Amino acid sequence: MSTHMDPTSAYLDRTDTVWIATPLATGQEKTTPIWAVVVEGTPYIRSGLGPDAKWYRRALRAGRAAFLAGPRRLDVALERVTDAALDAAVHQAYQRKYGPSEPTRVMTASPARETTLRVLPLKTEADHAL
Repeated sequence: MSTHMDPTSAYLDRTDTVWIATPLATGQEKTTPIWAVVVEGTPYIRSGLGPDAKWYRRALRAGRAAFLAGPRRLDVALERVTDAALDAAVHQAYQRKYGPSEPTRVMTASPARETTLRVLPLKTEADHAL
């Protein structure tokens, strides 16, 4: 684990259950409790219900989401993970962080394992101007 992490990575690393906000077609958002892990300073999330989970489908469609951390909002971009070695590292991170339990088994087995998403800082208009 890196000693210096960005605020989103640090929050997701130290928090057991996080609230992800994903956009609805109406422009509103829906929040859902999920688990998150950090591998080599980068956060990852998975859908325990697999690709059919509504939050997961909304997140993929939008390519973005936000984590609600008390009064703070952490906006992020999301991308699918297709690298088998990285997915194995995420698998191990879930086992380390959440320990042996039925929910951990669900998060490290199919279909959840096929839904691994990398969490990245969201590029803003100001970022594009740099």
